[in-house]
Amino acid sequence: QGLLTLQDVNLSNNTAAGGGGAIFSFGTGSTLTISNSNFDSNSANGPLGGGAIFNGSATTITGSTLSNNASASNGGAIANLGSSSLILTESTVKGNNAATGKGGGIYNTSTVSIVRSTISGNLASDGGGLANVNFSVSTSASLLLATLSGNSATNRGGGIFSDGGTTTLIVDSTMAWNGAAASGGGIFRQGTVTIGGSILATNTVGTTGPDIAGVLTSLGNNLIGSTSG
Repeated sequence: QGLLTLQDVNLSNNTAAGGGGAIFSFGTGSTLTISNSNFDSNSANGPLGGGAIFNGSATTITGSTLSNNASASNGGAIANLGSSSLILTESTVKGNNAATGKGGGIYNTSTVSIVRSTISGNLASDGGGLANVNFSVSTSASLLLATLSGNSATNRGGGIFSDGGTTTLIVDSTMAWNGAAASGGGIFRQGTVTIGGSILATNTVGTTGPDIAGVLTSLGNNLIGSTSG
């Protein structure tokens, strides 16, 4: 059990052989609080992932930027695993890379909430921006007033990869100009994806579903460019 608070901190050019290029936070009862900080050009070279942060605790990130980080496995910027929780507010996740894994920006197998934040220009095999992957009975992601743009997947889910058995809630958000080589330029859906008051358009794909691959549950008031796929 531990408590770590970071404010107005710059962490750059750090490397980890396992996971969490800049920070490894893990343990029941542990908390990590980050505000007004920058994480740039950190890397995780092992199987745990999280180019900047490996999170297995209760973590809150506010007003911060995670950019140009890289993971040799999953989570170019952040890997959020185990019984953890992650709340990302008024922050930017951009230009991160998990080229051979999932979640160029964020890889989630637990609970993540993204509020008034931007995830852009990230790269992964699946889930260029966000990969929501089922390794527990309660893997969930929620996006409110979020923007996912310019993310790329060399396989599926340019913006979001939604694995079977997961839930994703998207409200008042924009997903545009993302791309996937195989399917789901905007969203690749196997789990439950619910969307309301959001824009899902101008995404591109190599084969199936430029904006969405799979069926969404709509709360209404959406603008969706293409429902084919």
